[in-house]
Amino acid sequence: MCRTPGRLARASRSPTSSSTRARLARSRQLALTAQKESPQKDLGKLLLTLGFISGADLAQAQAQRLGLEYVELTVEPQFNHIFTQSLIFPHGEDTFPSLEHILAGADKK
Repeated sequence: MCRTPGRLARASRSPTSSSTRARLARSRQLALTAQKESPQKDLGKLLLTLGFISGADLAQAQAQRLGLEYVELTVEPQFNHIFTQSLIFPHGEDTFPSLEHILAGADKK
């Protein structure tokens, strides 16, 4: 089953120049050909590979398809700080007391 990608479908309905319409038609045809050549590959991933959509576009489309709300976390000002604090990096604060004797020997070399 072939589904027209949202951005290409919206663009094809909007008033555009003939060269833009021709470019969109070629892009659509390229995407459909790629889908026929790789029917096992997800259309969204094909469009991402071809550069027709971004990773965020694909994530939003997949969320919509699954009935989920898409939330872009990276726009949260504290995202990077909160995210890195939630990762397990024991060497960031742990002094590894069980390895002190090995580390002390390494400093002498």
